[in-house]
Amino acid sequence: MRRYKALGVALAAVLALSALAAQVASASLITVTGGESGSTFYTGDQDSGAWEFKDAGGLAAKCTTSSIFGSSSGATVSETTWSNTYSGCTGFGFATMHWFDQGCTYTFTTPTKIKAGEVTWHASDIHIVCPAGKKIEYTPTTFGASVCTRFLSSQTPAGGHVVGKNVTVGGTEMAVTWEITLTGLRYTGTGSVCGNSEIHTDLNWQGNSLIRAYSNGGHSSPRGITFS
Repeated sequence: MRRYKALGVALAAVLALSALAAQVASASLITVTGGESGSTFYTGDQDSGAWEFKDAGGLAAKCTTSSIFGSSSGATVSETTWSNTYSGCTGFGFATMHWFDQGCTYTFTTPTKIKAGEVTWHASDIHIVCPAGKKIEYTPTTFGASVCTRFLSSQTPAGGHVVGKNVTVGGTEMAVTWEITLTGLRYTGTGSVCGNSEIHTDLNWQGNSLIRAYSNGGHSSPRGITFS
């Protein structure tokens, strides 16, 4: 009888774990109001402060304007891919910094932690994906000439996280925010303060953004979005 009871407890535990795994596997990241009627288009703006990429030596590239773009299909979304453009950039003590994404994008898979109104992507949930032979490049310039260049290839950050939260904009429109704190990004460099050809692993990324959704590519017809 004791054996049967033990077997029953073990079976119940297996079934409970299986149910939990199924819930996690089917977890939806974003719920889009009206998303079932077609594609949804996302735009994001810098929320507060500059986006900053700083190495262990304290050298930082800062951009005052970050524009984020993405799209999805359906009313529920579990994985998203985003593209970014930056402007108003300075860095390494120079007044001008140029940033080139070279077609690289940022993929956010299903978050590690999900609760009502808030999600957390651990570093392992976030991936920089570049086309073959391409890398993100940023370079400070003086009098129009490049001082040096730093390169970020396809990778997953070593540490940190991104926290997403639901917010209300304009009293009624539902949008979401990102709070980015990622560490251990890999990079190489050429010339001067940008580094050398060795792989460095001490780059940290911080920034905040507000993400809105629209039913059209012209971003004139808003849709509500929330984190599940």
